[in-house]
Amino acid sequence: MKSRSLIAAAASLLSFGASAQATYQAFGVTLLQPERVFAARTNVSDLVAYLHAFEGTATSFVKEHPGQLKTSGYLVVAVRPGQRSNIWLDLDVAPARPAATALVTALKAVPAPAVHDGMIVFAVKVGFDGAAVTSRGMPMPDDWKEAAERAGRPLEVSELVERVWP
Repeated sequence: MKSRSLIAAAASLLSFGASAQATYQAFGVTLLQPERVFAARTNVSDLVAYLHAFEGTATSFVKEHPGQLKTSGYLVVAVRPGQRSNIWLDLDVAPARPAATALVTALKAVPAPAVHDGMIVFAVKVGFDGAAVTSRGMPMPDDWKEAAERAGRPLEVSELVERVWP
């Protein structure tokens, strides 16, 4: 499958342009590594299935916790071999810690796709409880910023993730 198919497949399942009253709205997927890395490290069908389950979990969470996440931004995801995933919130307005922790826990429970020969890293641009889409073009969770500053040099995304997710 060509790498362009990865973007098309991922984008096709997201609820682009949902109404402002939607509890969870995905505005797109941002690959934080080149498409060729994704194509070499994971199966597109597995990634699409994961994104579909991820979206279902996020939607259910917001419905079960009304009004606790009225914000937008990014849900940043890294998946390592062994189907291990980690999630970082990079939201315009930080939700209360209990809601943020519970959302991350719920999303980390979604079975991750199989990857090999290294990790994959991407972000889903989201809005919760009718929040307008973020104006930020790229995600950068706070602990990623801190790790980059400590390094004192630009870091490739997988090296950055390794520093914050040992």
